[in-house]
Amino acid sequence: MSKAFLFVDEANLYIAARNKGWKIDWVRFLSHVNTQFDIAEAFLYEGEPTESSIRIGRPTATDIEIAGEKKRKTKYFEKLRNAGYTVRHKPVSTINGRNKCNFDVEIAVDSIDRLNDYDTCVLASGDGDFIRLVKYLRGKGKEIHIIGPKKSSKELKKEARGNFKSIRGMRSHIKKS
Repeated sequence: MSKAFLFVDEANLYIAARNKGWKIDWVRFLSHVNTQFDIAEAFLYEGEPTESSIRIGRPTATDIEIAGEKKRKTKYFEKLRNAGYTVRHKPVSTINGRNKCNFDVEIAVDSIDRLNDYDTCVLASGDGDFIRLVKYLRGKGKEIHIIGPKKSSKELKKEARGNFKSIRGMRSHIKKS
């Protein structure tokens, strides 16, 4: 089995699952993906809450509640690290009343920086912004597998060349109980 690296665009998959009424258990996700690939390193990219990002959903949140939410997220990141993830995080920005935390550049940089350390790239995202990255990695001889929402970018699915797996089909293995 070839050595694989997993790159998880957490927000992309989280939103897709949430819109279908369920949540992903990221520890179970990694365990399940490990049954299909020899994952040498798994990166998970997720935003960390800020006061303004918390107040978008809870405008009357107290300072104590905000501090508690930040502390819970820190403990959660530690749980993910203990499960085997390298967690990449940065503060969530609030732009025009909406929360935003985009990790496309970080995912691209990590996958290119570590190019010589893996044979297979498992990209967990349905974001069409990764089409160029997928083409680049394939051009460097990497095997590409994509795990994403059923409604992922059609072009990204095409670039997966038959190696696309929907999270819907993995639901029983990765759903938070």
